[in-house]
Amino acid sequence: MNTNEAIYQYATFVLKNKNEVIDLINSQGLSSLTYSSPIDEVNKVVIDNLYNKRFISGMDSIMKEGYEYLEPITTVAIIVSVITVGLGTAKIVTANRNARKIRAELIREGYRTQYLKQDELNQIAFLERERLQDMFLDAQTDFLQRKENADALEKEEKNKAMVMIVILGMVSVIVVAGMVRK
Repeated sequence: MNTNEAIYQYATFVLKNKNEVIDLINSQGLSSLTYSSPIDEVNKVVIDNLYNKRFISGMDSIMKEGYEYLEPITTVAIIVSVITVGLGTAKIVTANRNARKIRAELIREGYRTQYLKQDELNQIAFLERERLQDMFLDAQTDFLQRKENADALEKEEKNKAMVMIVILGMVSVIVVAGMVRK
């Protein structure tokens, strides 16, 4: 399972079980959401708590209670999502570490250098969370679109079946009427 599939499945799980996830979020005191809260607010809390072991175990318990999901993805999706966010953070930390080494070298040589400050690191981490939230919303939108298309196709098939039944009924009446006249 790649990162995009894991995020898609996790995001659709959150979407399908929105009320249960909101109950979990509220019971753990992570936020104060209502059932009518927009899904992007729920996503923000979920993404911000991907490292929270208590929250993750709560999400696992929602899955174990038999709510709707595609396959057992919570742990895998969380790990993949955390890795995705973690890779961005690791790149920042590595870049920061390299910047410190370069800065120390340049200070020894008497030069000034530019390096990432904590505010810049926070801003980059914020952008990574925003990117992950956009991925969640894209996955949820895609899921809803697919479901809507499947529902429309099912309705169209039912309508075709009803038309066929009506036509067969009419043909039967005509045939029976023709047989009775003879």
